[in-house]
Amino acid sequence: MSAALGGIHSGVGTGRDNFSLARADSRVCAQFLELDAKLSGHTGCVNTIQWHADGQTLLTSGDDLDIRIWKNGGSSWYCKETIASAHHSNVFDVRSVDDSLSTLVSCAADGKVIATDVASTEAKPVYMHQGRAHKLAVRGAGSAGAGFVLLSAGEDGKVVLHDLRVAGGIGGGMGEPRWRSHPIIDLKQAPATS
Repeated sequence: MSAALGGIHSGVGTGRDNFSLARADSRVCAQFLELDAKLSGHTGCVNTIQWHADGQTLLTSGDDLDIRIWKNGGSSWYCKETIASAHHSNVFDVRSVDDSLSTLVSCAADGKVIATDVASTEAKPVYMHQGRAHKLAVRGAGSAGAGFVLLSAGEDGKVVLHDLRVAGGIGGGMGEPRWRSHPIIDLKQAPATS
């Protein structure tokens, strides 16, 4: 216990909030966790696990390129749906853009950001990063653009804002443009600081 608590005093400032923050990242907190279920199905490394807003659904994906939707059936978890992604390399992130899980957006080592309609499994390109695309963020419910506005970040040093409501975007070089995409941060073109 003393080793875990030792890190609390090394944080910036003092007080209750810093204590809680440091403790949440410690082994002390982890000892209270327990295994609820093992989810079997992926045939490769799982790179992303995302809770859906309903608290009863998980989205997973990884090296096998499949996107899986898991549901909590009360006493056990089950795979509700498996969707073969349109990616050609390891999937790093997957998010639902709406509460109904009708559209999923994923990004992968192939650099692509892809929107997939769950019902039809039709995949549409959103953007193509130059290099691997690692992370996605979807605008939260209750805010303007909720479910239609998302960000992607890739190894090309760009954070790109995508609006799925606006057709005719730049498309990022993936052929027929589908949605409007704007790089909002480009670290490779940022001025050097001394």
